[in-house]
Amino acid sequence: MTPTEFKEWFNENGTYRETYYSNNITYELVIMKDGWVGILEKDDYNGNYYPQIQARDLNHAKSWCTMTERINVPFQVIA
Repeated sequence: MTPTEFKEWFNENGTYRETYYSNNITYELVIMKDGWVGILEKDDYNGNYYPQIQARDLNHAKSWCTMTERINVPFQVIA
């Protein structure tokens, strides 16, 4: 979603947001109105946000972000 779409989405669904940086990836952690934490990956090049997963609380969200890394070698997806 674009930054404008993210702002609208946050105003409708979020109560708190925090930027978290781990393994060369920028995440936006959003505490939702239902108490769950939405994890969105932020593209530093164009500013878009990409939803990843939800976590029970901020500690679990940060743990998930810490365990996630980008693949930096060539690979082939087998379908």
